[in-house]
Amino acid sequence: MKRQLTIVTALLALALMATPLQAEPIPDAVAAMIDAVADDPEQLRIVANAARKTNPAAITEIDTKVATIARLRTEQTEAELAAQGTLDGWTGSGEVGAFASSGNTSNSGVAIAARVTKRGVNWRHTARAAVDYQREAGLTSKERYFAAYEGNRTISPTAYALVSTTYERDRFSGFDHRLSQSVGIGYKVVDNAAVRIAFEGGPALRETWFTNGVDNITVAARAATDMRWSVTPRWTLTNNSAVYYDDFNISLQSLTAATGKLGGSLSARASIQYNSESNPPIGRRKADTTSRLTLVYEFR
Repeated sequence: MKRQLTIVTALLALALMATPLQAEPIPDAVAAMIDAVADDPEQLRIVANAARKTNPAAITEIDTKVATIARLRTEQTEAELAAQGTLDGWTGSGEVGAFASSGNTSNSGVAIAARVTKRGVNWRHTARAAVDYQREAGLTSKERYFAAYEGNRTISPTAYALVSTTYERDRFSGFDHRLSQSVGIGYKVVDNAAVRIAFEGGPALRETWFTNGVDNITVAARAATDMRWSVTPRWTLTNNSAVYYDDFNISLQSLTAATGKLGGSLSARASIQYNSESNPPIGRRKADTTSRLTLVYEFR
């Protein structure tokens, strides 16, 4: 009997050792720090990680509090987006500065660009426009116009469907007008406060009016990338590239930019754009490069 009691006692001791200790509450000072950064996801992540390391017995309560904050923030954001009117919720930027080009033209002039974005519950709309222009001795020596729209429809946290339309006019590269329309699927490999990397692909329909009077309509494949890296809170690197491939031509458009905040809503930007055509009109070069230095004003 004594031996049986000893075994039972040992089993009870083991059971008590295997039972996790009750989670301790979050210290008031730590909870206050978490609440203070609740509106900033990146700061919340940093504070929560520090709180877990310094209060290991309260990890469960910390995780629960952080998850609740994230859920409430998501619900609030979705409610605000759903209540937006057609003209509400647009954010964007305008920029103006100078460019220097090489390729089919080698000169410098005025560069103007704008970008606006609107997020909905399931949609994100983005429109862009850019102009590079120079006129000397009464003659236009550089004239490039670009406009684009892309709509993204959320499929999952990492995937989206898209529709894209772009318009270009660049007589010095050999075409009066070019219209490209495409649909496809996008996938976000990484998407957080510091880094975004997304890839897109799908079919496209392109119509080009060349300066020699030829009108060409082709079905193409489109592949694109959207990359952003917030190197520091003040400096950001971005790259947007798109390739169109068809039986007649391969077009590449790539824009890489470094943007630094100057203060308030004002930033400075240095960018380089590379455009190439594998089969340009006779007498035209395959590649054009445009470098820009601009001031950027952001609005919300």
